Amino acid sequence: MENSFETSFIPQQPLVRVEGAPRRSEPINLALVLAFIIFFITITVAGGVYFLKLQAEKRVHEKQVQLAAEEKNLNIDEINAYKHIDDKLVTVKGLLQNHTVFSTILLLLEESTAVNIGLTSLGYTKGTNGDYIVTLSAKAPSYSAVYFQGESWRKMVPMVKTVKISAPVADEATGIVTFGAELVINPLYTKYNKLVETENQLNKMDQAPADIESGIISLPQ
Repeated sequence: MENSFETSFIPQQPLVRVEGAPRRSEPINLALVLAFIIFFITITVAGGVYFLKLQAEKRVHEKQVQLAAEEKNLNIDEINAYKHIDDKLVTVKGLLQNHTVFSTILLLLEESTAVNIGLTSLGYTKGTNGDYIVTLSAKAPSYSAVYFQGESWRKMVPMVKTVKISAPVADEATGIVTFGAELVINPLYTKYNKLVETENQLNKMDQAPADIESGIISLPQ
């Protein structure tokens, strides 16, 4: 009996290369890539902000705990006592300053006002720039006496910055001249050390009556 073997040949690749059109690559979606990048950055920033917030809250909590511990070591009664003393010192300082200012003004008027000038009213206020504004009313025997008195005050620089004399009015019956004045005082000369310095300087002056009436007075720079 004859053995019959049937064989077949199956090629692994086509024997004839078939040329076809090349496949086109898909274009990159730039919008999608950009959206992904933005999303990634947003997630990163949000995570960083959240982390920083946690760190800040942790530090605040630690400081609060530390502050609470320090407050337990404070003597509240002693602090209140010191505060009360400080309030008293501030009050005394203000009174002393006001007394020094008033003493300076009185010294100024005492040493610079002629004997024939009579003051009828006196007051002072503090200006916006720190200067002290002295307002007064006075009586003089004549218009010339008013003029000499104004010049006397004007020569007291730098203690007196400016002097304004209001229009004098003479009484027809008595001849007495009434006038007002406004003097701007340098605030540096209202301090205690300047007051003592000015007072000592004025006490050393040996002025003639004519010099006082004509207003020849000067203060140290």
